[in-house]
Amino acid sequence: MRTFYFTMMLTIVICLNAACSPPEVDTVEEVELKVLYASKAAFQSDFHNLIQAKLPNVNIQVIEFQQIFTPGRDRTDSFIAFIKEQRPDLIAIPNDVPGLYSKLVKQDLLEPLDGRIGKDAFDLEALMPGPVEQLRSAGDGSLFALPLTFTGDALFYNKELFDEHGIPYPSDGMTFAEIMQLAQRFAGLKDTFGYSEVYQSKGSLVLQAGHSENLIWLDAAGKKVLFNTDGWRSVLTRIADTLSTGVVFDTAAQLDPSKKQNSLTLDPFLKGKSAMTIANLEYMQNLQKDSFQWGLASEPINPVKPTVSRSLQPSKTIGISRQSAHAETAWQALAFMNSDEAARLRSRVADELPSDLPVRTAFISNERWEPFYRLEADAAKWTSFNSLIEYFTPVLTGIIDNEIARTLSQEQTIDQALHNIEHMAAIKWNEQLQARGDK
Repeated sequence: MRTFYFTMMLTIVICLNAACSPPEVDTVEEVELKVLYASKAAFQSDFHNLIQAKLPNVNIQVIEFQQIFTPGRDRTDSFIAFIKEQRPDLIAIPNDVPGLYSKLVKQDLLEPLDGRIGKDAFDLEALMPGPVEQLRSAGDGSLFALPLTFTGDALFYNKELFDEHGIPYPSDGMTFAEIMQLAQRFAGLKDTFGYSEVYQSKGSLVLQAGHSENLIWLDAAGKKVLFNTDGWRSVLTRIADTLSTGVVFDTAAQLDPSKKQNSLTLDPFLKGKSAMTIANLEYMQNLQKDSFQWGLASEPINPVKPTVSRSLQPSKTIGISRQSAHAETAWQALAFMNSDEAARLRSRVADELPSDLPVRTAFISNERWEPFYRLEADAAKWTSFNSLIEYFTPVLTGIIDNEIARTLSQEQTIDQALHNIEHMAAIKWNEQLQARGDK
């Protein structure tokens, strides 16, 4: 119903904007463009009527992501094999498959765009610079796709809980340690937590705190696990102290492994029972409009890089296939999808609670969302990806979960926990290196 309403409104807006007469196009021949996208419904909602009005000679065939990914198969390999077989003209690159964009570039599967951008005087300066630079950095200095929207994290807080207990609201520029200190001011309150996250566990909390302080758990050579250090000792001590007060909701501990449960059903922030949570733009889709008063502050900063965001990145990124037989028409469509005109039309029917925001920030309709992009994007975010670390993180998280639980139950000291984490993580890491063929 929501998609139908959006499409209907978008059609009306396009007609009003263009007096229902299609704009001029470069060619009159009918062209079929194959577009690889999340789903047909998503493309229909996002762009279909826009392209039909602007490029009436272009017929769009949408190929859905769901045809690509199958359980038990590497998602990157599946994606690459699929586009080689199906040969789409336009490729939406999912940002939940880490490292995919770089691999597409390295395997020469995407059309370079800098030449087309210069030839057509495409206004790249109008785009938010961070996501563009992330793509350029991952493309070794060249652009092979354009970001259309971006996402990022922010600190959500329940204004009513803060007001009720006379506690000042969180502010921009806080570190994760400061957020944990603020959470502890809610200690001792019945059925109320100072902090929670949807997919959080004890281990993920420790890693989040450590990463926010620029700590690493692997040496530069990628061979040796480094966890038994002063930095991690400080983090583990502080998180253990915070957890012992009961102010942090342990989502993972509440899940029943024998049942299929959605973590959102347990989320105390959505129920008005948690003072703070860190989440991305999409999380807002779950917030009931009138459930309680909530506010936003920027995500926690890294004191070493206080102006740089850890989370900001492109969310909808589209490139042209090197295999496309209609590359010029594909470029016309892509350039229009990322134009001021398209951004203006879409902003008129934008969601009150969006799941992402346009890289043409002049068309963000509500300044309330500024905390999501107040910090600068990390240009190296898509370049520094390490697939082994990405796949190993859940293993390390599980090890930390077990060891910090034993510490909280006073079965061992912090120092023993650090030793055990490093020792067990090293064994598992070496197993992974050996499986890959590294010595």
